[in-house]
Amino acid sequence: MAGRYIKRKCHLIMSSDADIPVLVGDECIIINNYHGRKNLKIASTSKATLTNAIACLGVESQQRLMFGLLDAKFPLFEGLEDRRTRCLISIALGNDVLVGGVKGVGPTKMKKMMDSYKADIPIQMHIEQFMVFESKEKLTKEVLDVL
Repeated sequence: MAGRYIKRKCHLIMSSDADIPVLVGDECIIINNYHGRKNLKIASTSKATLTNAIACLGVESQQRLMFGLLDAKFPLFEGLEDRRTRCLISIALGNDVLVGGVKGVGPTKMKKMMDSYKADIPIQMHIEQFMVFESKEKLTKEVLDVL
């Protein structure tokens, strides 16, 4: 599904897989909960994308949104365009590739690291070093290269 979206073969994804908008990018919207005429839940990694999508809905559909527009507690992916970097963060926090994520790395630590990031080295390298340093499982650079 993500590949079809990236290749512009579809405009919207209906799936409960929260990894899809993380891996695809901020412009991706998924419908991850739909129960006929009762409830509708959409998700994206971008507040601007969600705001635009909601504005395009009719009044009745807007009223069926389950939670309205919620701010992300840790907007780690907002504005982050590089897919490999998005994947690294996703793996660190836990996704289908590494269920449970890297032990010792959570959204709070990841957000602090990204907020303190300096452009002296590429962000991907910074995240990899952070994952190796913070890992309680002795994650190595060799493991990251395989991922």
